[in-house]
Amino acid sequence: MGKPAKRKPKTPKEPKDGKRRDRLTPPLLSVVALFSALALLGERLGFDVGFLGRRLILLLSGLFGAGVALIPLLLVFLSLRAREDLPAGRFLPRAVFTLLFLFLISLVFGKRMPVREAFSHGTDLSGGGAVGALLRRALESALGPVGILLFPLLVVLFYFVFFPPARRFAFPSLFPARSGETERRD
Repeated sequence: MGKPAKRKPKTPKEPKDGKRRDRLTPPLLSVVALFSALALLGERLGFDVGFLGRRLILLLSGLFGAGVALIPLLLVFLSLRAREDLPAGRFLPRAVFTLLFLFLISLVFGKRMPVREAFSHGTDLSGGGAVGALLRRALESALGPVGILLFPLLVVLFYFVFFPPARRFAFPSLFPARSGETERRD
């Protein structure tokens, strides 16, 4: 009789890199959102937020002006949507549209001025920062004042074309159902 075959001990399966990324992205985005919110709040209240926090907030507020206050909220939005969007392959487009929304806010608050001046106004949370000034100048020179109105409308329209709501929103009935009729619930 021959030797019995040796069994290899089962090793636990390592998750694929995509699965690991899908699990790690939402908490990482949440941590970055928390860090940016604390750094922004601390910087504005006069607390010492450290070298990295101070430099990060000065850079982001110079670029986006008053829109910097939305960055933590947008990161929280992305972290909440990441769990569903990563496996479906919709995370990168949603992140691009979130960045476009931040540009849109900078455009709305932006003033037509030189970029250096816009950057310094942005660090004081006045105006739309350097990005807002550049976008305003480009859209006004290309399309006139109408371009500033068209850009936000197009971004919102394209967002809802690419990311339609998952389910219809149903408002609860204000009136109770009549006797004998059953309420339909979606």
